[in-house]
Amino acid sequence: ATVSGKLNIQSGGSVSIANAFMSTGEMTINGGGVLQSWGGSNYSNEISYASGAKINISSQGKIIIGTGTAITGTNLNEYATGANNVWSNGAVFAWNSTTPLPTSGLSYFPGIAPSVKPLLVIDNTGASMGGSGSTVINGILSVSSSFSLTGSGSKTIRDGISGNTTIMIPASSGPVVISGTAPILGGSNLTIITDKSISIPNGLRIPADSSVRIITTTGSVFSGKTTSDIVIDGVMDIGTATIDNSSGSVTINGTLKTAHPNGLEGGTINT
Repeated sequence: ATVSGKLNIQSGGSVSIANAFMSTGEMTINGGGVLQSWGGSNYSNEISYASGAKINISSQGKIIIGTGTAITGTNLNEYATGANNVWSNGAVFAWNSTTPLPTSGLSYFPGIAPSVKPLLVIDNTGASMGGSGSTVINGILSVSSSFSLTGSGSKTIRDGISGNTTIMIPASSGPVVISGTAPILGGSNLTIITDKSISIPNGLRIPADSSVRIITTTGSVFSGKTTSDIVIDGVMDIGTATIDNSSGSVTINGTLKTAHPNGLEGGTINT
C-alpha cells in the first residue's frame, strides 16, 4: 500500500499490513502523505503487522497522533518507538494531543543511522516530555507550541531542537544532552528558558534561517563542549547568559547578541 494523500484511522478503525505470496507486507508513506491516528484505539488494536511487515515513512511523509484534544488510545507512541517502522531523513512523527507524549524510558526512532534525521514534532500547547527514566530522540525535536522538559531522567536529543515557540527546562529536569555529530538549535523564533546548562559534546550550529533566544539563570548556557565548535550562521540572542568555549572555537557568520560583560569567551573566536 502507498499513501500519497491522507489515511485517517478513526476511533474503532484499524489497518492490517499483511504478507502476500513471496512478499513481505509493506506500507509506504510518500513525501506529503499522512497517516493520522485519531487516537481512539490502542496501538495493538489500531494497526497489526504480519511477520516482517513494516511502514516506510519517506522524507516529508508524516504519521500524526491526535486531532488536538485528549486521546483515549494507549501506546500510540509505538509508531515511532517500535521496531516495525522505517524512518527516512526528514520524515515526521507529530504528536497533536493534550495527552502527554510518553517518553520516560523510551527511545524514539531507534536504530537509525546518524545521517538520518527524522523529526519528532510537538503540535499542542502545554505539552511536556520526560519522567524518571531516560529519554532518547534519534532525530530533531521540533516544537510549534510551548513545551517543557520535565522529570529527573536524562534527555538525549541527538540532532538538536527547532521550532517557533518556547521550551522550558526547569532546574529539576534531568541532564539535557544534544549529542549528534552536527546538531542544531534552529527555527524562526525559538526561545529556550533554562535553569540548567545544556550539554553539547560535539558542538552546535545555529542555521542561517534561524533566530534563537536563550534565557537562563545558569551563567554559561552550554557545557561538555570539549574541543568542539559553536557556529552561528543565523541570529542568537543570549541576553545575560554566557558562551564559553575555551578549548574549541566560536564562529560568528551571522549575529550574536549579548548583554553580559563577559558574554563570549572562546579558545578561538572567528567573526
